[in-house]
Amino acid sequence: MKGTLLSMELLREFYSVSPAAFIAVALVIPVGLLGIVVWAFREGREISFWPPKIGARPLPLSRESKAGEPKREPNISQLRANDWYTEWRLGSNVHKETLTLSEMPDRRIVGRRWTESSKGTMKYAVSGYLRDGWYCLEYHDEENLGGGTLLLHRLPEIGGLLQGLVTFPDCTKGHQLCFANQWIPKAKSEAYDPSWQVKLGQSF
Repeated sequence: MKGTLLSMELLREFYSVSPAAFIAVALVIPVGLLGIVVWAFREGREISFWPPKIGARPLPLSRESKAGEPKREPNISQLRANDWYTEWRLGSNVHKETLTLSEMPDRRIVGRRWTESSKGTMKYAVSGYLRDGWYCLEYHDEENLGGGTLLLHRLPEIGGLLQGLVTFPDCTKGHQLCFANQWIPKAKSEAYDPSWQVKLGQSF
């Protein structure tokens, strides 16, 4: 109570000495407080009038948070695709393969694999990753649930062809096969050499 009376006495004394200064201060203080409140609102800060408090500035939202949407995948049809060609001689059948690979911005690989022979055409979905010139891929026949793996290495020093391994199951005999081969650009399919296909082994 004594503190309140003392404050009132000081205000009266200040007013009696300089009424103009007292009025100026009385106007400046609320205008200044209003400016601070407006500034805090514009920056998104939390404001508490009692006890008087202005919170910290919130962190900026990331692009994902602002969008509020899941990450959109690029349209595969708009990606640059490379078409590769190879052949497989399995028994008396010759399978001509076309391998189409498209690279995503995050180095993922998507594509398609077709094999054509006297027995018909097989189509597979391809997915995997590219790192340091190595394609680590898997392929699946979505209808018959078959497939295998591809480990390919791109060699720009010899025309950019692919060399690598393919593993897949022989469902008729119940074991796994592994072959080495080479892939060349589809436009140069006539240059394929059957000696590039080498059987490396099979599981028992």
